[in-house]
Amino acid sequence: MQIEARIVPWYARIGVESGSVRRYCAGGKFVRVKAVRSGSRSYRYLHIVENRWENGRTRQRIVGSLGRLDELQSRGDLEQVIRQLVEHCPAVKLLRAQADGCLAVLSDRVWGPVLVFDRLWEELGLKARLRAMAQRRQFEFDLERMIFAQVLQRLASCIKPSPKSYSQMR
Repeated sequence: MQIEARIVPWYARIGVESGSVRRYCAGGKFVRVKAVRSGSRSYRYLHIVENRWENGRTRQRIVGSLGRLDELQSRGDLEQVIRQLVEHCPAVKLLRAQADGCLAVLSDRVWGPVLVFDRLWEELGLKARLRAMAQRRQFEFDLERMIFAQVLQRLASCIKPSPKSYSQMR
């Protein structure tokens, strides 16, 4: 199972082994290491930063500070902070549940119509046209996928479920 998420290799920039941290899915937020000089000393701080559009340009705003990187590493708190951040990521929760065998397939009948409609959507050129229209407006979400999901939901509400799922027919 592959889950769509923004991959930000922030753990590599701060000298942490990737381990089980593979994805960081917080939308437009990411972790940044900022170097600050104080006299002859230099300190590195760990910040959670958010990108946003302002006056036609991308601006970064510090959402929160996690502290000095050297202090977090010396106390062993860095791994704990990473673990706790990852716990709030739905994609990681799903991957862990899958690895633990906690996910069960209840029905697989919905994927047939979705795949057929996605192919038809693309062949009609709706995907490319909507993406081009949305690109000019600079939405903070994928407009084409949202419209696709709404149209698919409308179509799926008209489809009467069969008495047997595809997995029972095999």
